Amino acid sequence: MPITGGYVIYNGYYYMTTDELIEASHIDKQIGQVERTGEWVIKKDGDSNEFVPGAGLYTIQGIDPSDKLAVKVNLSSRQVDPKDAVYEYQAVKRAEAVGQVDTTRILASKNDPEEVAAVIANIRKIDPHLYEFQGPRTKYKLTGASYADEGAPDAAWYGTGLTYEPPEAVYRESDGQTIQGFLFVEEYSEKSKEEGKLPGGSLFYGDAHNPTRIPGVREEFDLNGLHWKVYGDGSEPGVYVGQQGNRYYEIKLQGKLSGKRMKESLRDFVPTGGKK
Repeated sequence: MPITGGYVIYNGYYYMTTDELIEASHIDKQIGQVERTGEWVIKKDGDSNEFVPGAGLYTIQGIDPSDKLAVKVNLSSRQVDPKDAVYEYQAVKRAEAVGQVDTTRILASKNDPEEVAAVIANIRKIDPHLYEFQGPRTKYKLTGASYADEGAPDAAWYGTGLTYEPPEAVYRESDGQTIQGFLFVEEYSEKSKEEGKLPGGSLFYGDAHNPTRIPGVREEFDLNGLHWKVYGDGSEPGVYVGQQGNRYYEIKLQGKLSGKRMKESLRDFVPTGGKK
């Protein structure tokens, strides 16, 4: 049965949230903390779908930790100095063990290297049209991958989506904050365009009730078996759309990257579909 409700994972087990609060005087010692918050396919110690990263896990005096633990929850706003924060200790009760995952069936993940590696390996086997950034000019980190076959139930769009982190696209905002740059690759078919099953960020996303203004084509060229059109209003680097038959490869940037560098990177955008 799938796990429902809030949890934190410790020592290979789900510890489910309860309404029970533990007095601070009954708290024993810290044995861990929440590392990640989200719904991960491959569950690891420190994962939670409710508590924020950094929340401590504690044993409770007189209670076997294989039965219950306590999570230190910060009740204050983020603006409050940690020394002035108000905390409570919420009991979590051990439930079932975290099961093994069949990684050959995972078709979507982001921000977890193990999961993303499993997903891209699966996509390479089932998507014969797949292209990826692979080569000496673009040692880009793949941080997200997803796939939905045409006609897949409940799919918002059909095709393959890849997210990369190009180190040269990192930039600083006026307040000095460093922002990671991203390259978003979306592969889809002519059928997906006709049926409106495109990713929401697509250049061509929209319909009669919500039309999208498509900028003009400012350049065309052929590379690695794809005919590319560069769409843009003059800002760098524009949106790159490659085509091969009825397949499209749309690449968009979040961050700072020149058009020259973007075009150079496409030399490493190569076919990988069918790899085992």
